[in-house]
Amino acid sequence: MQAHSGIPKRCRSARSSRVWLPALAVAAIASATHAQTPRTWIAGSGVWSNPLNWSPNDVPNTPPESAVIAGAGALTATLDIPALLVGTSITNPSAILSMNPGAVLAVGTAGLNTGLSNSGTLRINNSGAAILTQLRFPAGCIISGAGRIELNAEASTLDSAFISPDLGFNWTNGPGHTIAGAGRLYGPIINQGAIAADLTGRTLQIAGDVQNSGGTIAATLGILELAQGARLSGGSVTANPGASLRAIDQAGLASMTLSGLIGVAPGARLEIGAGSLTGTFDLKINDTGANSGTQAIAVAAATLGGGGTSATSLNANPSDLDSAILASESGTLTIGSGHTIRGTGRIYAPLAGVPTINANVASRELEVLGDVDMSGGGSMSATSAGSILSLGNSVTVTGGSLSAGAGAFGRIRSFASPLLRGTALSGTIEVRPGAMLRVDGLGLSNAGTLLINSTGDNTQTSLFFTQNAAASGAGNITLNANSFDPATAVISGASGVSLSNSAGHAIRGNGKITIPITNQGAISANNPVGPLQLLANVTNSGAGATSASNATLQLANNMTLTGGSFSSFGTGRLSVPLGESATLSAFTISAGGVAHALGGSTLRFTGGLTNNGQIVINPAGDLQLSRLRASSSNTLQGTGSVILNANAANLDSAMLDAPGFTITHAPGHTITGQGRIYSAMNNSGLIVAGSAGQSLEIVSAISQTAGGRVRAGAGRLALRSGSSVSGGEFDRTGSGRLTVDGSAAASSVRTTTPIDVAAGSTFTLSAFTNDSEIVVNPTNDNVATRLAFPGTQTLLGTGSIILNALSNPSVRARLDGPVSPELLTLSPGQVLRGSGTVGGNVRVEGTIAPGTPPSGTGQLIFEEAPQLAGTTVFDFNLASSSSYDSIAMKKPYTLGGTLTVALTGGYNPISTHLFLLVDGSPGATRTGGFDAFNLPAITPSLPRRVWRLNYLPEDVTLRLTCAADFNGDGLVNDEDFQYFLYAYDELLCPTPESMLYPLQPEPCPADLNQDGFVLDDDFVLFAQAYNLLICQ
Repeated sequence: MQAHSGIPKRCRSARSSRVWLPALAVAAIASATHAQTPRTWIAGSGVWSNPLNWSPNDVPNTPPESAVIAGAGALTATLDIPALLVGTSITNPSAILSMNPGAVLAVGTAGLNTGLSNSGTLRINNSGAAILTQLRFPAGCIISGAGRIELNAEASTLDSAFISPDLGFNWTNGPGHTIAGAGRLYGPIINQGAIAADLTGRTLQIAGDVQNSGGTIAATLGILELAQGARLSGGSVTANPGASLRAIDQAGLASMTLSGLIGVAPGARLEIGAGSLTGTFDLKINDTGANSGTQAIAVAAATLGGGGTSATSLNANPSDLDSAILASESGTLTIGSGHTIRGTGRIYAPLAGVPTINANVASRELEVLGDVDMSGGGSMSATSAGSILSLGNSVTVTGGSLSAGAGAFGRIRSFASPLLRGTALSGTIEVRPGAMLRVDGLGLSNAGTLLINSTGDNTQTSLFFTQNAAASGAGNITLNANSFDPATAVISGASGVSLSNSAGHAIRGNGKITIPITNQGAISANNPVGPLQLLANVTNSGAGATSASNATLQLANNMTLTGGSFSSFGTGRLSVPLGESATLSAFTISAGGVAHALGGSTLRFTGGLTNNGQIVINPAGDLQLSRLRASSSNTLQGTGSVILNANAANLDSAMLDAPGFTITHAPGHTITGQGRIYSAMNNSGLIVAGSAGQSLEIVSAISQTAGGRVRAGAGRLALRSGSSVSGGEFDRTGSGRLTVDGSAAASSVRTTTPIDVAAGSTFTLSAFTNDSEIVVNPTNDNVATRLAFPGTQTLLGTGSIILNALSNPSVRARLDGPVSPELLTLSPGQVLRGSGTVGGNVRVEGTIAPGTPPSGTGQLIFEEAPQLAGTTVFDFNLASSSSYDSIAMKKPYTLGGTLTVALTGGYNPISTHLFLLVDGSPGATRTGGFDAFNLPAITPSLPRRVWRLNYLPEDVTLRLTCAADFNGDGLVNDEDFQYFLYAYDELLCPTPESMLYPLQPEPCPADLNQDGFVLDDDFVLFAQAYNLLICQ
């Protein structure tokens, strides 16, 4: 039955898969239950809508009709109207079913579907006009036969010739059948035949999943595009020379044979599915090099390559390497034999198999950000002029090789920390500033130059050995530290790890070596801009040698140099030999120079020593006495440092002394390390703790100018019994702390470093400025530990004093002021914390905060009543009904200041919880109350809850209670009534304080209805609560 009504068309996006046919759909539903009714073409060429061309004479266009294009010889049946059929057959191999622009041929219904049998040609959009033209499968379809479907879309409107199933269905291109031309194929598709883009310069686009079950997909002359949702699996995909196969959106390939150039358009994502992509192909990621994120990503266990010579070519835009990436969301990506990853971009995927990676684009970078396992073969290289193959993040590279050709570079990216496991190096491999190149026990085979901190920036850069290893080959490791900091180029290792420097291999340049070395090759300081520091033992064996050429080889920080030879060229310099004794008189160690006093040796100086380098005392850490000794009262000056490096079991194994004399320590000079300072000293320089685990002790009188510094660092810095420091400053680097171990004193000193007064010690302060913290008895040992302030004085600054007596507070942690009338004043910036005892006459203008910060609780005991000021703050934490801050008063006292209370640890008090904030001993009577309050906010409730203080004769308690409980005793009784009368007489809010009624946290407690007045309305509310007696 012929239909003459027009069919509305709608615009389609690239993701659409249908043109709906409302009229035909209704007809299909109406006849779905009828039997199939075939209509056979009996004419030569003609139009579909002519009934005379069919037998019987009825135009097939609605179910249950089907169409058969038969006849003999060449003919063209032109579809000029929409048709919805249960099946279509083209049995004449010379017949053409030609669809006019805008035509829709729908094959198959939910009730009847005999598919499409095609032995001839089905042409979609015979004129190529820009009008939607569709072959539609409402219930899916199997296309059979040896014929062809030719799509002839207009170039800018691919949906002017397209094939699509309805939602929830797929269609099959059967064996021997071909789909070709230009247009769009929507999936899902099962391809058992051939799909070919065979029109020169024209595009055939796949926009859905394709299961290539024995079929082939090819771009023979035209452009084959994989659009959004196109995921191809199985079979083969081919791009002939001159043709193009491109993924333009999110698409996928899995388990298939590829041939030719496969492009990934800028901004597209090509997913690599399970299985292998084999064949002879080039997968080009970001084929035009635009600045848009483009990726090929493995989404399942996959293999790239095998079965031929193939490549993945990354083609990132110069401004962003992430515009071409190879990644994996499913673990390791296996690289088959014969496959090369090359170009410029980033490789995020972990690689295994036989990875071959080549940075082959001149002056461009290919960065590896995933592990690479070449234990089964493979290589990494940079081969073009200026090309860079870089390693980033903390990738692990196993086996294989990393090489750089002439003018090219291997690179360890800044701030990366890759691990090499038996990877051979050749060419120039640079470790960029901030990076750490790690090497494991498989060692470093190096035939080139490994350059540490290639640009000499002021950023720590290192080569780090994780296990005992050897550096071998005819190459060199060159340290290129910034001239201001040798730590910007370091060779180091894990604890207990050593390095063997094999014959023929060299370590040179300027920087630091902190790993023990067995040296059979060469170690040479050959860069005049800075020293090469050996901070660990070096043992020369065989032909191993050390040298300095117009540079300094420094032996420092627990190192021993044993055997072998040392050669000095030009201005090269070395330390005092092991066990020797030498005297330097009016001597200068120039910038970068080093003098060592090894274990058991003595380095004397007289007439002034200008040290612009380093003097290392006992670098091997031997137990013998080792010293730097002033043999007269003279000056230690310059911009260098003395490093004491005693054995931890005997700090006297590295000492600075001057028996009977005084050293003047000039500005700009530093004394540091592990050991003891016995010399009396006028210090205008810096005395600073050594590295972590080291201990530097001062056992003498130090008089400092304003510029003098005693500095805590990573190691322990201690003032021992007999020491005193006057003037200058205590400061620190990092988390350093100063320890007082014994009886020590400081006067007119400012501290910006924390000070620990060790158990059993006494630290006496005068005219002191505390801008950090002073912890008394940090270990809470049961021995007397004191912070003493003799005479009238004020402790200035913005720091804190922490008394750390968790028990026996009168002994374990004390702050002792002077006896009245002399007075210690803690200035407004000081905070008194912890648990312990305060003795003597003390005025607190700052904060009293029992417990340890930020939320610990404790009690401070005042043996004498403290004097308070308007700036005084009581800062209490409430952690539970049994764990909260408090103070104890042993003598009559007067309250004042601000009460601040905080709830910690999620604690939520109830009305039965009572907090004894001020615990007065018998006879320690209270006068007055707090002046201001900062208490936790209260969640609104019925009845209303408020904070109330109970000012008792000797104690002060705090309770969260009902509003009518004015004294916070948990009851509403006559005492509260007396307070109500007092407030009622005052009428106006706030209620003023009196001797009998100090201030409460609420400014007007008796204003129970919170209208700003204490009136009869409030009395009614009070009476109601009074009748209940107990706070509800």
